Order: sequence, then C-alpha cells, then structure tokens
Amino acid sequence: MNNILMQDAARHPQLFVWNGTIESNQLEVWLEEHQLNLPQDLIELWKRTNGGDLFESETILSPFGDDSLGDDIESMNEFHYSQGMAKNYLLFHLGTGLSAVRLTDGYYVKLDESYQEIDQFQTLDDWYRDELRSEYGRRYNLELEALKIIR
Repeated sequence: MNNILMQDAARHPQLFVWNGTIESNQLEVWLEEHQLNLPQDLIELWKRTNGGDLFESETILSPFGDDSLGDDIESMNEFHYSQGMAKNYLLFHLGTGLSAVRLTDGYYVKLDESYQEIDQFQTLDDWYRDELRSEYGRRYNLELEALKIIR
C-alpha cells in the first residue's frame, strides 16, 4: 500500500504535512453513507494520513479534511461538479493538476482544466510516481535515495 509515497514521507517528513489519522470505522461509515467503492490503497492512505499537504503546492483531499482550508473532499468535489466535472469522478488531489478516482472502474486519472482525462493509473503508487514524484523528485533528491535503497 502506497509504498513509494509513504517511504518518501518517512524520509522527508518536512515535505509531507499530514492531517493525522482516521479511525477505520469512521471512514467505513462515511464510505457507506456516500455509497462509494474506492480503491483500497486510497482508503489506506486516508486511514494513515487523513490527507494533507505535500511538497510546495500539492494537497491530498480527504473526507475529514478542513473545509476552511479546501482540504475536504466533499466541498472541493461539489465545487468542481458545479464547474462541469462529471460525477463519475471523485477528486482526491489538487495542485499541479487535478487527480481523481474514476468511479466506474477505480482507476486513478489526471484531468485537464476542462475535466478531460489526460492520463490514467492503475494504483496510487503509479499515480504518485508518475505525477508528483516525477515533478518533485529531482528537486528533493528522491530518485537518488531510491537508487541507494535498491543497491
């Protein structure tokens, strides 16, 4: 579950400001109330972090994020639905772009400013590696650390 993301967060806690944890039963109730069947790796990330901010400009939304900060998944999705985003997407990330779960099949997708899919990822690790780590990895020497671990 989210190995690359959580390993980077453990090695560079100053770059990852998480909101805390979510109790499993609290999250399960929220998922049932909203009739959402989301990928398990996203659910696990929420349980461990409750979303938060990473790098300079990235936000992982969560069901229990602070709506006054724009960190909550419900108000941010409602805003984007009102701007034309299809309801078969659930945004979970804002920052250098928009990232969502495609609710029809559980794939992670990157959306452009007109809410068209421009990329898709099977897992949260795939998304993180190709979207955020590729953007910030060199700046924070994340690739070099990964090579040291492999060797």
